[in-house]
Amino acid sequence: MVRIENISKSFIQANNENLHALKNVSLEIRENTIFGIIGLSGAGKSTLLRSIISLEKIDCGSIFIDGIEITSLKESELRSFKKNIGVVFQGYNLLYQRNVEKNIALPLEISGWKKENIKKRVKYLIEVTGLSGKEKAYPAQLSGGQRQRVAIARALALNPKLLLLDEITSALDPRTTNQILKLLLEIKEKFRVTILLITHEIAVVSLICDEVAVLDYGEIVERGNSFDVLKHPKSTVTKMLLGKGGFC
Repeated sequence: MVRIENISKSFIQANNENLHALKNVSLEIRENTIFGIIGLSGAGKSTLLRSIISLEKIDCGSIFIDGIEITSLKESELRSFKKNIGVVFQGYNLLYQRNVEKNIALPLEISGWKKENIKKRVKYLIEVTGLSGKEKAYPAQLSGGQRQRVAIARALALNPKLLLLDEITSALDPRTTNQILKLLLEIKEKFRVTILLITHEIAVVSLICDEVAVLDYGEIVERGNSFDVLKHPKSTVTKMLLGKGGFC
């Protein structure tokens, strides 16, 4: 589903030195799986996600999604292809002047859907994500977990093949986190969508990820089946994360 080949990304800092955010990163993410990218703050996790959706232009390497090399697409082709990708950024990014229905409807409106079809799709997504009864509520009236459900529903609006999630449980309490993770498992099966999950939380990886890659200073230092990586960590950073998370 997703194949990343030797991508690198650098940023020029204020002192004119290069910050190597990603260094020759290669990954393969199988279709209809939940793949976790874990690492400490500053490891390059969000840069990797932003590179996959072309919000960051990589210095070198290739990214393939569903067999298409998106790094070689023209701007117009890329805009069209991005409809296959749903994204939930850290912090929800909801429009506070729009209620739940209208937030979820936004990608459909932009894509030119007919009003009656938008209404049906939004109604379905509200039911799927457990937001029934909150259709007319505005983000300021919702809990953190409910806002996250709205963001997930909006990301699913165009029925994407790939769903990218950036630290979506970092601001949630443990009970709400478990509810959101349960929802993601249900979504994976219902929509047959591939999920890439960026997180620094070991518990999240252990609960729902099929596979995981550990990122440290822009490099993949460990990858594999989630159970095996977390049960038998090899890299120093993985052991550090496990020690902080209390896993094992």
